[in-house]
Amino acid sequence: MKSNRSMQLLEQLAKTSRSFQAFKQTNYRDNVELLNYLAAHQKSTAKMLAQYLQITAPSVSAKLNQLQHSGLIVKKVDPNDHRSSQLALTGKGQQQLEFERKKMAEQATRLFAELNKKQKKQLIRLLRTIEETFINGL
Repeated sequence: MKSNRSMQLLEQLAKTSRSFQAFKQTNYRDNVELLNYLAAHQKSTAKMLAQYLQITAPSVSAKLNQLQHSGLIVKKVDPNDHRSSQLALTGKGQQQLEFERKKMAEQATRLFAELNKKQKKQLIRLLRTIEETFINGL
């Protein structure tokens, strides 16, 4: 019986994960995570971003070119290594990031509106426990 309940939990977690991925694809701008990283890490490189986002260098390069063309980031030659470029948000990029963060906060408020404060704390605790289990290996 315990095994059956564990399978139900695993199936629900997988279903919730798929729903979140679908939500993320339609509502969470693909580049927000990248912009967040650049806002938090001054003088980042494409290689650092690829490692952080866990995507290939060509994929990062394509995203960066798109963001640069849109005026959201700038690439500057690294003064210590002329083969490398440092990345930074522009004023427009910072404004876009602030807009996206506000939009995401509004969506999160609606998403968790049915949960009371205690339930939200429990959910956070449970999700952290699940994450630690994955990190430490099953």
